[in-house]
Amino acid sequence: MVKERKQMFLSRNLIIPIILSLGFTVVAQQETPKKPRVVFTNDEFSTTLPKVAEKDNSSETPKPTPTPTNNLNNNAQAQAEAVPNVDLQFKLLNLQLALAQDPKNQTLREQQIDINTQLRQAPLVKASNEDLRDLAFRQRYIKLKIVLVNTERQIQQAVASIQQERRKIVKGSQGNRAFEEVQIAEGRAEALYKEITKLQTQLDTLMEEGRRLGVSARTFR
Repeated sequence: MVKERKQMFLSRNLIIPIILSLGFTVVAQQETPKKPRVVFTNDEFSTTLPKVAEKDNSSETPKPTPTPTNNLNNNAQAQAEAVPNVDLQFKLLNLQLALAQDPKNQTLREQQIDINTQLRQAPLVKASNEDLRDLAFRQRYIKLKIVLVNTERQIQQAVASIQQERRKIVKGSQGNRAFEEVQIAEGRAEALYKEITKLQTQLDTLMEEGRRLGVSARTFR
């Protein structure tokens, strides 16, 4: 009897800790909160995770694609170098001077028209800096030469007028009136001579500057 009680007592002491440990384990498992379950669908998440709204890009203004600066600089440089044929421009300048010296020459006028047509139809060509420099000097030179030619023509007309009025004085046909016309013509001729001297000085200065810069021989021909 004593032996049975002893065994029961030992059994009870072993069972109670086991039960208690089991009980605590159960309680701990029950008190531990469960993690939310995520359910995936084709287009959205479950209510556990809110759906993220898609961004509408239709109203945004597209940004322009930047153009490389180097390309712009290269294009500008290429356009600056492309000019009408330099040789044709030299020929045209020469014709302009020839026509200033001989305005009634129909052959020269036809050649001028032909050169102008060629310049309009011919494609632009690249010219060297030296060619462009020579052309710029040639243009200035021809401009001064044409003014000089026209001024010389006016002097010739003034001198012819002086001679004509002097003949009238000698003949005595118009008297004082002819004398006044001579004085007017002489004054005009004197002013024109001063203008010629000024133009010739400008031409000499231009030619000296061009030679110092090494322009070609045809520039002042």
